[in-house]
Parts: sequence; structure tokens; C-alpha cells
Amino acid sequence: ENHRTTIITAEDLLPWWIFRIPRVGKMWMSLKTLPVRSWIVQQLMKLSVASQINADVFCFVDSDVAFVRPTGLDAFVSDRGVRLFRRPGHANMPTHQRWHRSSARLLGLEERDYFGSDFIGNMITWRRDTLLAMQQRIEEVTGKHWVRAVAGELHLSEYILYGIFAEHVMGIQKAGHEPQDFDLCHCSWDYEINGPDDIDTFFNRDLDPHIRAVLVQSNLGLTTEIYAKRVETLQDHPDDQSV
Repeated sequence: ENHRTTIITAEDLLPWWIFRIPRVGKMWMSLKTLPVRSWIVQQLMKLSVASQINADVFCFVDSDVAFVRPTGLDAFVSDRGVRLFRRPGHANMPTHQRWHRSSARLLGLEERDYFGSDFIGNMITWRRDTLLAMQQRIEEVTGKHWVRAVAGELHLSEYILYGIFAEHVMGIQKAGHEPQDFDLCHCSWDYEINGPDDIDTFFNRDLDPHIRAVLVQSNLGLTTEIYAKRVETLQDHPDDQSV
């Protein structure tokens, strides 16, 4: 934490009635719902950001992301609206279908397995006013405080919830967004990486001009030393599109 960085903890974002139990890693205690999965707590923290940060636009960046090109406001905001990462026809699979159905329930829409697009990525932007409108919608639909309603779900994606609200409830233009189907991050999700040798496959390609960052998932079990030099080279030569 310094003059440019403020640290906000999970406890700052969550209501008092959701709290950790020491040495119980995958569940949080709740006094108003059943115990809450850590996965859902992660979603709640992002959905609660408007309560702690008074900014017009929020950008959520995964902790494994390393920026390799200069990245400013123009990467996320234009006169057409705030970037909404939206990929039509992508990720229509059983896990995501559960997230679509739970989002429909919370938003008062007819349940369906897939609303036509995926909204999940490593660098995601939301508008504060649209997020607050979504919270109000959830409360009107469920008759509960939105945190309690979301905490009661077993399966949820905050990005799909927000994306469906912006597109199918509010309308993308009214929500102040511009849909974009290209990723800003060169991500290992799209590669078969089983060990250090596969890192070369991931890095040995040209970066598209819009790519601003790279991500190698921490849960792959690779140490950062294996690819740190490749990332540093990109950072030192941001105009060189070769990884």
C-alpha cells in the first residue's frame, strides 16, 4: 500500500454476517444463509466493490496477469461506451450453463442454459452505475438484500451475471457499454500446458496489436522463474509483437 495503491480486504467488502472460520479454507460462515462457498465469496467481493470504491469504472484483473504493453484508459473506455467483453457463441458448456441459469433466476428472467454469449475473461470492466442497477434488480426480483440472494447460490459467475444484466435486462447501450469480442490478454487457458516445455508453444507466437498482457495460470504448478525472462523481455520491448 502506498500513495497510489489502497489495500481493501475481503472483510471490508463483505457484510458482518459473512466471516471466515480459521483453518476451514473452502467455506465461510454465514448467519443469514447456509455456509458460503469460497467460490461464491470471490464473486461477492467483486459485486460489492461499489460499496468501497467511488469510481465510474472498475477493472478486474486476475492476479496471474502481467502487463507487457502500456495500458491506459483508452484500452477500456471510448466515446462509444465502456468495454464489455462479450463473446457470442463461446463457452456453451455444462459448467457455464449452470451459471447462466442461476443468473436468470437472480435477474427474474426465464431460465435457459445459454444466453448466447460468454462474458468471462482476465481483464474485465464494469460500470459502477450499471452494477448498482443490477443489485437493485436482484433485490426487486428476490425480495432479499442482493448479498443474501447471491450468497444463497451454489453456482454463479459474477461476469456472466453482470453481462446478462447489461445485455438482456438493461440493454447494452443503455448500460453504457460497448461490446468487444477480442481479449486483451494472451492467456494460457487456450493452450495445452503440462510442463515447462509447453511454455515455448505459448510464447512462440506473435501478439495481436490489442493484446496488453499475458497470463500463465498459477494452478498449472509452474514456477514463475520458468517464464519470467520471457515476460520481462516483452515489458522491455513493448513494440515488438513477437513473444
